[in-house]
Amino acid sequence: MDQILKILSKKFEVIFLPTDLLYPKKYLKMMQINGIECIKPGNYYDVEEFFRTYGKHFNYVLISRPIVARDYLPVTRKYCVNAKFIYDTVDLHYLRLQRESAFKSGSQKRSIILRANKIKKIEIQNIKSVDQTWVISNDEKDIVSKLTTNVKVIPNIHPVANAVKDFYSTKDILFIGGFRHTPNVDAMLYFVSEIFPEVLKRVNDIKLVIIGSHPPQEILNLNSENIIVKGFVEKLESDLINIRVFVAPLRYGAGMKGKIGLAMSYGIPIVSTTIGTEGFGFSGKELVIEDDPINFAESVANLYNNEKEWNLYQSIGKDFMNRFTPEVVGKKILSLFES
Repeated sequence: MDQILKILSKKFEVIFLPTDLLYPKKYLKMMQINGIECIKPGNYYDVEEFFRTYGKHFNYVLISRPIVARDYLPVTRKYCVNAKFIYDTVDLHYLRLQRESAFKSGSQKRSIILRANKIKKIEIQNIKSVDQTWVISNDEKDIVSKLTTNVKVIPNIHPVANAVKDFYSTKDILFIGGFRHTPNVDAMLYFVSEIFPEVLKRVNDIKLVIIGSHPPQEILNLNSENIIVKGFVEKLESDLINIRVFVAPLRYGAGMKGKIGLAMSYGIPIVSTTIGTEGFGFSGKELVIEDDPINFAESVANLYNNEKEWNLYQSIGKDFMNRFTPEVVGKKILSLFES
């Protein structure tokens, strides 16, 4: 969302309102630098009061994520009478939950299915309540197009990094993902249990580096001689430019995976499951896709030890990411507000 707001601020006066009225300092500074007005605690604690006073002046209202849209569409619809409404799904949350349920059993499975059905109803209602819906991939566009005709694909935005190292200046393998997101927890437990032991049989002196906020105890317990759990890292560049192979062993999820775009934009060759590659439109030449754990491990080892293969994936991957830069995606976003 921060990239989208920066793009919109080039053409519009943008006002940002987080539902919890909290602003981490680094995001607040970024927004202020880009001329984005932030409704902060101390100005308006009553959201309805704010929209009652200023709602008629808005031309567009962009609402992100299903629960936020459910809670705030009624009040914004009531007072922003001159605005067109856009709903940014981020990803189809119900789809992610449906896929997660396939890996559960018993009461846990039933609970996740109930959550999926509940969020699906919310997402459908949101889509039907707005003028335009943004989805992250053509696959999700196909699903949403059955509900509305005005669906636009807005992919993740990734600046392509200039800092890229050569094969011999890199080492180890990396996974990045916030651990409040259950697909990331599952991915690492699965990788460490089923895949990493096979990697260690094939590669000498290799470590798995795990980065991500809020790691639960079961992830922290993975710390060992060959596994480093760093937790939250504010500045990722030094980790990214020194890593030889990125892994994305996701077994379920939805939408485009930011971790894939981030790693590829830094020129890190990637081994991923099929789920991890969704939404990008890969041809199969940009990264290695493997769903079998043994094949996954062999592919990691091959990339790790083969300079020629590594260089090829680095080059093709970085070139591919040029279609997701702020300049390219920004033109598409701004064009939606001109039509």
